[in-house]
Amino acid sequence: KKKPIIFLVKGVGNDVVSSAMALKAKVAVVGPCETGKSVLCNFLADAISDGRNAPYRPTKGCRILEFELDGVSGSRSDTTVELWDVSGDTSAEASWGAITAGLHGVLIVFDVNKEGQEADLDVWFRRFIKKAGVKSSQCIVVANNPSDGEPSRDTVTLEGPLAKAKLMKADLNTQAEEFRQAFNDMMVNVRNVVVQQRDAVENKLLG
Repeated sequence: KKKPIIFLVKGVGNDVVSSAMALKAKVAVVGPCETGKSVLCNFLADAISDGRNAPYRPTKGCRILEFELDGVSGSRSDTTVELWDVSGDTSAEASWGAITAGLHGVLIVFDVNKEGQEADLDVWFRRFIKKAGVKSSQCIVVANNPSDGEPSRDTVTLEGPLAKAKLMKADLNTQAEEFRQAFNDMMVNVRNVVVQQRDAVENKLLG
């Protein structure tokens, strides 16, 4: 259930500014086709509980899932996440510019079973992380196992500009909550950025 927005009114002399208390974070999930991005997104949005028997349905363009970020110690969160599940089809690259606008975080997903696929993630780094100015603390590179079986390899190494990003293995059939926790840990940094941006806008309006 989406949290209602509560408005705060601040007065400065005769000037009044209204601003939304609720925060909204925009996070893109990108990477090559058939890596399990949509299943990971569905899991984070609580649409599914694991990745078992999830049929492959290619995403056309982009779809957006919206949900509340988990609060601390079971408390209600003040942050809504807009999760942009982006198709891995690079023929839609012309539309990526609109997706990167206002972006706060990025998950780059690749299939850990496809040897060497991690070496081909540069386009996603350039078009989403670098272009949006997203820092490494606001990103995760996900070595995902989209199959129902065991992953074909245990060790993956990132090189180049993505070497500074957090790398984690994901398997919703065996380590689903570890993936959710890693996402929530990243969102602490993302939320801090959203708060800083909101405060800068409010301070500018208030003079």
